[in-house]
Formats: sequence, C-alpha cells, structure tokens
Amino acid sequence: MLSRPGNKSIKTENLMSVHKDKFEQVLKTVVPTAIVVTGPDGIERADFNYNGVLMTLVLVGDYLVNIATMGYLPKANLAPLYRALLVENHVFLGAWFCISDPLNAVRITNNCAMAELNTARLTNMLAFLAGVWYQKGMQITTGFQLTATPPV
Repeated sequence: MLSRPGNKSIKTENLMSVHKDKFEQVLKTVVPTAIVVTGPDGIERADFNYNGVLMTLVLVGDYLVNIATMGYLPKANLAPLYRALLVENHVFLGAWFCISDPLNAVRITNNCAMAELNTARLTNMLAFLAGVWYQKGMQITTGFQLTATPPV
C-alpha cells in the first residue's frame, strides 16, 4: 500500500489501474491503431509504428517509457559503438541511447511521469524520439552494422 498525507492509503493495484486507463485513453487519441497488452509479468505495453519508427511504450510504475530499438549488438568491434552511444548521450537532452539485456538490443529511450501525461505530452514525446531516430539512430544503425534480429 502507498500512504499519503492524512494517513489515507490507496492500494498499489488501484493506482496501476488508473495509470493503465489513462495510458490507454491518451494513446488511443495519439495513435488510434495501437493496442495495449498486458505481458505475463503484468506490465502494460504497446508496440506500434510512429512516423516510420517502430516504437514500444511501457508503463513502469509511475512512468511511461518510450523505446525505439535500433538493432542488436554486433559480435565484434564493440568499443567504437559504445563510445558513439556515450557521445550521443552527451548531445541529446531528453533521449538516451542504451543497450538492454538479455538480447543486447541497442535502443533510444525517453520517458515521462504519468502525472504529466496528456495528448500533447505524448505526441511531443513520440515525435522527439522519432526525430532522434532519423537524425542519429539510422546513422548509428548503418555505421555500426547493427543487425535487425537478435544474434543466435
């Protein structure tokens, strides 16, 4: 349970339900074709195409995380890629280049607090990440020959 001023408590499940409803409502307004699914881990997510960029939105606690996967790590020559990702993280404010386990996916992410989520905020969040994808993500993907599928 979460406590709030006045010693009143709310159940975490109710808070997540409110976040899920808000997430679905705002997403349907911005991307009408997107479908929100609940994974086996109970996490809400939606995969969709936004301006030609494949994106995933994930509801994690009080935050909505936006992810664009650029590709998967090559098997060799990783140091130059890591350096390029660090340099880009220094340049872009509001988007982060990262590598996620267990598939070693190279991704660009941004997020916002659910309390701040509305149609304009989500539209800006998606458009910004798509812009970063076209400005730098494609360059990194081709320059470092990231694969489209996870390595076997």
